Amino acid sequence: MKKIIIAAAATVFFSAMASANSGLADRISDARSYPTKTASTKVSETLKMQHKKIHAQMEKLELKSNDPA
Repeated sequence: MKKIIIAAAATVFFSAMASANSGLADRISDARSYPTKTASTKVSETLKMQHKKIHAQMEKLELKSNDPA
């Protein structure tokens, strides 16, 4: 009887280790696939500055085209 209990306990232990319920593999995979936040912040800041410059240029061109002179 003791052998059956030990075998059942070992089976439960190893089956719990093999399950993917913890999500550890997903967290590791996500950490590898996404860039760090500092890099994305730098990129977004430069994009914001470029966006502002483009809008300023568009406003200048729009003012020149509306100029009655």
